[in-house]
Amino acid sequence: MRILLAVICATLLVSCGEGPRSPQRWVDNLVQRFNVPDCADATLLRGGRNPDVSKPGAMWIYAAGDDCIADMKAAFAIIGFERVGASTYRYASQNGWYELVELAPSDDTRRATIIWETIDP
Repeated sequence: MRILLAVICATLLVSCGEGPRSPQRWVDNLVQRFNVPDCADATLLRGGRNPDVSKPGAMWIYAAGDDCIADMKAAFAIIGFERVGASTYRYASQNGWYELVELAPSDDTRRATIIWETIDP
């Protein structure tokens, strides 16, 4: 499964025709990974290495609308994510790496925050 994690990370970090740090490319990766077309209008707020050294891997933070959040929740069941908190979902591989996604509503409820982490302990 480390190979799968490497492919996911490479897909997220390498781009075709855009710079590797292109915000739109990282939004496209979110849409493709979770098959959530309603997230195409999400905005990347931050992306890169996870600042928490206890979680080696990458982290992306997006702002998104309600339709995107609803699609994400539906995708979790299809992909095999389990709910591990009030708004946190986890996908664990058999080889130890995992993904965490937290869906946090915004204060004004117009845009929510999606925090997507890939972690390879």
